[in-house]
Amino acid sequence: MHGFAGSRAGIKTILAVSPMSADGRHLTGDDALVFDGHANHPTPEGPRFYKRHGYYYIFAPAGGVATGWQPVLRAKSMYGPYEERIVLDQGKTAINGPHQGAWADTDTGEDWFLHFQDQGPYGRVVHLQPMSWKNDWPIIGEDPDGDGKGQPVLTHRKPAVKSKVPPLAMPPTSDEFSGSGLGLQWQWHANPQNYWAYLNSPQGYLRLYSVLLPENYRNLWQLPNLLLQKLPAETFTATTKLMFTSRVDGEKVGLMLMGLATPTFC
Repeated sequence: MHGFAGSRAGIKTILAVSPMSADGRHLTGDDALVFDGHANHPTPEGPRFYKRHGYYYIFAPAGGVATGWQPVLRAKSMYGPYEERIVLDQGKTAINGPHQGAWADTDTGEDWFLHFQDQGPYGRVVHLQPMSWKNDWPIIGEDPDGDGKGQPVLTHRKPAVKSKVPPLAMPPTSDEFSGSGLGLQWQWHANPQNYWAYLNSPQGYLRLYSVLLPENYRNLWQLPNLLLQKLPAETFTATTKLMFTSRVDGEKVGLMLMGLATPTFC
């Protein structure tokens, strides 16, 4: 099951089923177009294919990243014809564009749905929604009016699992550079190279090496060796300690806020 990227394929808003070999290495036949979303569900993408109780289901987000919703299609044959239904949208909540996720079930028989929310400069935040079934249609989140279309929950209990329940945790933000590697909160602007940084964990510091600017340098978007973290909250304070040793004229070091506009040095 796949969609089409308009920027590369020249077409979009349709979904196709392709027969594959058992090992998944090659196709064994032509695509079959099974869904056209132009009328009600523009730009379906990232489809997921499932089978339950004799139905084939396609979970395919639509409507755009920040403004979309979560349609589900079902049919008795993988080639259709498919019925369609919106099973999750923003509703009366502040969680915009809830879609583009995946169905997950636990070892205790519960169903859950993972999706993202586009929060602009704060990135795409992942949400976990409870999921149930009614008349072989999924209901995601809460359905206060009972129409089968859910909206995101703002608070909810954690999934029940047979294994030991992990404690509440928050994504890490601070890093004393005392471990064997960088914390998972860090990311490089491009695929990292070994000569960009040296982690001196016994002393608790990270040494960053200067890298020559590329030819035709225009701005920091072109630099791969930027060590970044996503913004952790709408308001926050960042504290760090730097020691700068310049070896040639023109070298610079600093903190910056990196975004779509010109990066801002702090």
